[in-house]
Amino acid sequence: MTRKRNALRILEILRKVIYSDSIIEGYKMNKTDFSRVRKQPFGDMLLFMINFLKKSLPIEIDNFVNFLNSNARNLKIKDFTKSAFVQKRRKINPEVFKYLTTVISDNFYVENNPGFDSLYGYRILAVDGSKISLPFTEELKGAFGVISLYAKGMTVSDIEEQIREVYKFDISTSTISRITESVSNDVIAWQNRPLEAVYLIVWMDGIVFKVRENSKVINKTKPVVHYKKSCSKH
Repeated sequence: MTRKRNALRILEILRKVIYSDSIIEGYKMNKTDFSRVRKQPFGDMLLFMINFLKKSLPIEIDNFVNFLNSNARNLKIKDFTKSAFVQKRRKINPEVFKYLTTVISDNFYVENNPGFDSLYGYRILAVDGSKISLPFTEELKGAFGVISLYAKGMTVSDIEEQIREVYKFDISTSTISRITESVSNDVIAWQNRPLEAVYLIVWMDGIVFKVRENSKVINKTKPVVHYKKSCSKH
């Protein structure tokens, strides 16, 4: 499966989800919302919000309606006003964007997708000097603290003492040894791996927009993904 075919496959899945009855029932604010056929159905409003809006709302609405009616599908969409959109937007639960992000992720990270690489069956989230935030749990404090200190050349007993003083977390020398032994071969193999000609770099960002919730105006963030290809140096 090529990258283009896989991208089209995901977009088709996303289109079916956006216009499904289940997403309406799951992410409308009230049971009576979107219960009747109106000019602005749930799917059209959601699709409009997903678009990267740069211009004034009336212009964006006009461009959106014209594009769908002339290019996107046979089913025509009716024009709507700024006021109508604002009212409909309040009836959509912002949690729907998290759900759509999950739909994309679940269909992107599949075995036959050439768009991402894996190492020993694991998905690569960061390499070399990358930084990534992890849950602050006792297990991770112990495991990653051990690996970090081990990489600096510290002995097992020094690692035990350092973790106890810094993290207030007790870990035995035998456990430390098992952790270091389990990753040492993989680390060496990964450091000596052959590089691919091209890598895909992804930036995760978000667009903040204001919504009314519980009689208050609050900020909600819609995820945005940017990507580019980067050539490796051999």
